[in-house]
Amino acid sequence: MNEWSDGVNRESDKMVSQSLVELLYDLPFDEELWSLQGRQIGRSGKELLAEVRRFFDLGLIREIGPIFNAAMLGYKTTLMAASVPEDRLEEVAGIVSGHEGVSHNYLRDHVVFNLWFTLAAAGGEESLVSAIDELSQKTGVPMRRFDTIRPYKISFRLSNEALPEPSVKNTAFDTLDAAMQKRLAAAIEILQQGLPLTEHPFETLLEKLNFQAPSLSKRFDVNVPSISSGGESGAMMTVKELLACGNTLKELGILRRFGVTWRHRKIGFIENMLCVWQIPEHQIEAFVERIKGIGVITHCYRRTRYSDWPWSIYTMIHGRTRGECETIISQLCQEFSEAKYLAMRTVKEFKKQRVVYRPMIFEK
Repeated sequence: MNEWSDGVNRESDKMVSQSLVELLYDLPFDEELWSLQGRQIGRSGKELLAEVRRFFDLGLIREIGPIFNAAMLGYKTTLMAASVPEDRLEEVAGIVSGHEGVSHNYLRDHVVFNLWFTLAAAGGEESLVSAIDELSQKTGVPMRRFDTIRPYKISFRLSNEALPEPSVKNTAFDTLDAAMQKRLAAAIEILQQGLPLTEHPFETLLEKLNFQAPSLSKRFDVNVPSISSGGESGAMMTVKELLACGNTLKELGILRRFGVTWRHRKIGFIENMLCVWQIPEHQIEAFVERIKGIGVITHCYRRTRYSDWPWSIYTMIHGRTRGECETIISQLCQEFSEAKYLAMRTVKEFKKQRVVYRPMIFEK
């Protein structure tokens, strides 16, 4: 039995149209965001909000919040694989999932490396090595690290079509004054609380967190200055300032998007495969361009390879059935006849939860 398929609402994918997935993928930083988005599909803001609430109640939406570029926040990340005996799987998976730097942790059907997880550590390489050593000692199982050499595609959409990603203006961080840097640090913390499902969510979010403002300043060694108060220490951030910070974080490339994260299985994409590829060097560029044109392949990276592990291109493939995923792989093999691959199905999800980031780049 594939535990990945347990509890799937097989009718739910009929409720969620592709246009709605697109609409909620990257929400604008606007005080009237529901009305603004609703108009695009001929609905009022209240109607759209009611629909989103219904999706939450049905368990189709995991959360509405930020997806950050971890490296730009001062974090070092990697993909890890562990070889875990079957009789210790639950124990080891529990230890791994309990680490605050682990965001994803899955059982996959590989004969050697059956537990795959992502790991992030604040402070760079030394901190990451320390985290890996800690997990290795606690679990006592062999682990291997697969660092990103180059990210080719990071899309959190699930679509049968290729969809463009938001552009980044690449505003220079060092051109921002100290007051703005402090506001951005506070905004990163605030946005990670998630978006309340109210008519004016950013206002609700700040009202909810006002009592925490002093703790934000202490935690990050920064104050929460307000433009309207001349940047004085301890002043509350306004809604307009928070929205401006959100847009600035996007322009910097620190914030990839701010929007809905769906529960893939609940909206019909019950199959999930990590497919790793061995592609001749002269074909990699063309292969990657082809991958970018396939909407249900959400991620593509070039990663570390080893003498006993020749795969260097990593892709995440989603489908409504196992056959859909296998068809995509077959088509790619027909187009790239020299390609070799290894496909690993996701059998069980142990953890999928955003890492709570501290914005290291803004700390003193």
